[in-house]
Amino acid sequence: MNIKNYNKFIIVTILCLSALLVISSCAAKDDEVSQVEDAVTTVFEKIDSDRAIELMAELSDYRLVDVRTQEEFDEGHIKGAELMPLDQLESLAGDQLNDKDQVLIVYCRSGNRSGQASDLLKELGYTHVYDLGGIINWTGEIEK
Repeated sequence: MNIKNYNKFIIVTILCLSALLVISSCAAKDDEVSQVEDAVTTVFEKIDSDRAIELMAELSDYRLVDVRTQEEFDEGHIKGAELMPLDQLESLAGDQLNDKDQVLIVYCRSGNRSGQASDLLKELGYTHVYDLGGIINWTGEIEK
């Protein structure tokens, strides 16, 4: 190979590598944009009583999900709550929570089960899950 052909070969190689670098950089940016868009459309947040009360006042379309046992629920629950015990949540969610974009406010007794339930709902594809934690910290009304 003469020097002129060798120089052309080097230039073409550099141009090809540059093009590959630009293409892979664009693909990486598309992935980052996609991850940001997913983060924007999915809400998963731990909230306190005050924030839950605000959400419930602001929104007309939300579900308040109590993941405790039937006995705990009967002892007292937040007005408007629906009982979906944690050990039955996956099947009940499939039957009763049809809109995966609806706001779900989840609570239990102390906050442990509500965290597990919120994680499960997120894995199941629900996009607006708020973990209220435990009813023991609830500052609003409780009904029996």
